[in-house]
Amino acid sequence: MNRLEPADALQQRTHEDLDAFLARHRRRAIAHAWRALAWPAALLVVIALAVSADLVADVATGASGVHLTAESILLVVALVGVLGTGLKLRAALQDGAEVLGELEVARLDLAHWRGDAAQRSLGDGAVPR
Repeated sequence: MNRLEPADALQQRTHEDLDAFLARHRRRAIAHAWRALAWPAALLVVIALAVSADLVADVATGASGVHLTAESILLVVALVGVLGTGLKLRAALQDGAEVLGELEVARLDLAHWRGDAAQRSLGDGAVPR
């Protein structure tokens, strides 16, 4: 566009562009967080299932109390790891949403100030770019 838009029109257009930008980047952030944290959680779930199956087999075969206690501790550690990783994933997604919200505010402020500066420069006889 060769002429400057009024501040309200510029802000409206920028807001619509920003909505599309935020939707695109919110999806990317969520996908990235899931990829980054889902595999450790899945690994810990597999470990918890394997330890659980072994624990059931050991009880059926009459394993010693020390052995059952050690495996029970490992099971609890794996389950705590799954819970901790899930909570970390949730926090990462919330942090990402907060950052995107702050970005939205900053971009709207930028559009406002650009529009204001454009109107002022036109009032001073400046040539729009």
